[in-house]
Amino acid sequence: MTDDATPPEDEIPEPEAATEEPGLELDIDLDLPPDEPLEASPGVVARQPRIRDIDFSRPTKFSQEHQRRIVRLHEAFCRAIGTQLSAELRLPLDFQLISTQQMSWASATAELPAASLFGVMGVRPGEERALLACELPLLQYCLDRMLGGDGLTLPQRPELTEIELALSYRLLEKLIAQLAVAWGESVGTTFELMHVDTQLSNVQLVTPSEAVLGLTVEVKLERGSSTFTVIFPHVAVEPILEQLSVGHFGERREVDYDGGPLREALLPIDVEMRVDVGAIDLTLDEALRLQPGQTIEFGPIEAGVRLFGGETSTHICRPGRIGEFRAVEILTKTGGKG
Repeated sequence: MTDDATPPEDEIPEPEAATEEPGLELDIDLDLPPDEPLEASPGVVARQPRIRDIDFSRPTKFSQEHQRRIVRLHEAFCRAIGTQLSAELRLPLDFQLISTQQMSWASATAELPAASLFGVMGVRPGEERALLACELPLLQYCLDRMLGGDGLTLPQRPELTEIELALSYRLLEKLIAQLAVAWGESVGTTFELMHVDTQLSNVQLVTPSEAVLGLTVEVKLERGSSTFTVIFPHVAVEPILEQLSVGHFGERREVDYDGGPLREALLPIDVEMRVDVGAIDLTLDEALRLQPGQTIEFGPIEAGVRLFGGETSTHICRPGRIGEFRAVEILTKTGGKG
């Protein structure tokens, strides 16, 4: 007996095959070795760690503004001393400020060339001192030119003779005198050469940890170049740092125009005084139509008239007459423009 509800065997529908719909396939492999780094995507720059080295041994007593002002002073000094020595030595010399560094006294002196002549400068006003270190090749070259040489055949010895030392003293005086001019015109500070020494160990101006500002100047010669360095301890220039912050030419001073020699010089000058009765606005057509005999009203006289000195209104006055002369009576002072 056959069950009619059951379809024949060959008529049983087969299950439909699953169709793949379009979509996003993610293939994530998390089985990476622990030491294998992930590769960055092309075109993507990896962010660097925001870490920087800080040298706590380097002082920061000279602000950026102070350093900029001092650099400007020394740039002017380089131009002036270059012109002076070029004329005296009869050849072009190029002075350029190539380095400005803030560091401790110990670090600054450690970077100075051993073959140098050291000049101790007095900072005036005051009793503080600064250092000028000049390389021997530069001194020997300048001395040879001063004595009539060509500057090409220099002595190859690490020390100066007594005569060379005396002449070098004069050369350092010229450098420091020009440096004093640059500083003196701006902040009123000058320098003078106190003594020179050939050994750096004999020159200990401040403690090793004292903050200093070192400025190195390169001098380009006919063959090669040489340098000298000026070292300013912070204690030596601390009293004038405020003036450096105010401006390159120092603090602006108010001039007293009401007293002193300026007033005495101005008093004899003649000044034209006149009275302005009033003013009224007319159109160009009305001004062209004015005829002899016409009367123009300038408003009530109670407001007074203005007394002028030159183009400046000085007083409010009441008009009147003294005998046959016109006159005014001064009421108040204005001091404003007319």
